[in-house]
Formats: sequence, C-alpha cells, structure tokens
Amino acid sequence: MSENPATVRTEKTLFDVLRDIWAARIAMLVTGFAGFAVAFTFVTLARPYYRAEMILAPASPIGQGGFQLPTLPDRMLWQSQSVQNYPNFMKFENKFNAPSVAGLLLEDEKIVRGLILDQTFDFIAPEVSWTPEKLSRYLTRSVRLEPVGNTPLRKLVYLHPDRNFAAYLIERVHQITDTLIRQTLRLETQERIAYLHESLSKTVNPEHRRALADLLMEQERLKMLVSMDQPYAASIVEPASSSVKPDWPDPRFVFPAFILIGFFLGFVIYGIFYLHD
Repeated sequence: MSENPATVRTEKTLFDVLRDIWAARIAMLVTGFAGFAVAFTFVTLARPYYRAEMILAPASPIGQGGFQLPTLPDRMLWQSQSVQNYPNFMKFENKFNAPSVAGLLLEDEKIVRGLILDQTFDFIAPEVSWTPEKLSRYLTRSVRLEPVGNTPLRKLVYLHPDRNFAAYLIERVHQITDTLIRQTLRLETQERIAYLHESLSKTVNPEHRRALADLLMEQERLKMLVSMDQPYAASIVEPASSSVKPDWPDPRFVFPAFILIGFFLGFVIYGIFYLHD
C-alpha cells in the first residue's frame, strides 16, 4: 500500500523555522516591546539592593595574631586542606543562621529597624513581627557563606537596600556566632577543669596524678584561649564592605531576559493562531 502524500509529515528544516520566525516578526516585535516595557517597570519600581561581603578564615587562637595566612611553601598544602580540618570553623558554618544567633540579633534595635527596610517593592508589606525562628529562616535564605577558590576561606554575602545596614548585619552575625561558640567552649572547659581538680584531689597514685595534672594544664590553657577577646572560630581576613552601586536588579540582565521572553511568547502566540503546517 502506498501512503497518501497528504498524510506524510516532513521534518522542518532550519530554513522553515527561519521562515516562520520572519512570518511572526510583527507579533514578536509587539510582544518584545511589551517585554521591554515590563522590564522598565520592574527596574523602576524595584528597590535597589547593595551587596555586602566579608571574607573569613578558620581562626587559630594560638599566638597573638589569630589566623595567619601561610607563606610558601606551606601555602599550597594549606589551600588543598578542607574545612573539616577546622572543627570550630565548621561549627561557625552551621551556626551563623541558627535561632540562637537570630535571637541575639533581635536584641539590637538597629537590626530590627533595618530588617523592616528589606522590601523588593514599596507596595509589599514588610515583616514586622520578627521571632528568632523567622529571622533564622531569613538568614538561611538571605545570608550566604560562599567558598573562595580551593581554600578554607569563606565569603559572607548579604544583599539589602541599605548598604550600611548590609555591612552591619554580617558584622553582627560574625561577632555573635563566634562569641556563642567561644562561650560554649568556655563553659565546657570550666566543667572539665572542675572535674579534673576533684579527681586530682582524690588520686594518690603518682602516675595518675601526673596524667591528671597534664590534662588540667591543657584545659587551663584552653580556658585562657577562649577567654581572650579575639575571634576563636572564624577570623576576619577582609572586613565587611558594601558595593557602591546596586547589585540588584541588574538592567544588563533584566532587559535582555524580558525582551527575549517577549519574542518567544510572540512566536508562540503567532504559531497557535496562524501556523498550521
């Protein structure tokens, strides 16, 4: 049996697609202009957001200067190390957006006032009834800890309409998180010191006393380190600073994206109503 030529469907070639695009040019231009208008409206009404950044590194409390970048030839070895080699810094990574940090942030009136300004558009009602849980979700969504190359360094990033507040918030996040980690370690160390003192007073064996004394000296040293007024988990490599120009919305991305979407919708609409091949 021979197939009916009328029922045979041929694959479209590139020339056919270009011909369809040319046929739909009027509709595409109309919807592309509409996309331009939408993009202009969006950029005009949207609040500009500034990007604040702070570069952090695993802190090493030993010595006077805290964390120090290694010099060659140790730098290549340091760059290949994972954050897993720095347990206190891992605690920082997993704690900076926790409700315990958020609760202390809410005690700062400047933080509460600044959070109200975080509105993409003026007609969107701001969040005013903040709780530690709500702020924790907000920090998880808005504050990012990005890797810096193949190193343990991390970049704390936050966007906000007020460039000064953006830098202030990540400064407070770092300060509160590091302090909480240090305070927790201080309490644990004090409990271990009390236990070792009690055990030492009850121990008669000289070897056992020597071992307990060594452990006690180690804990006393750790207590001294966590009592020092310097970063214990995350050291600041580059202080918080905000961009001079808004980081969002970016007209270089918004206008092409909306115009291309407009062209595509115009082609689809024309195809639905006029292309029947």
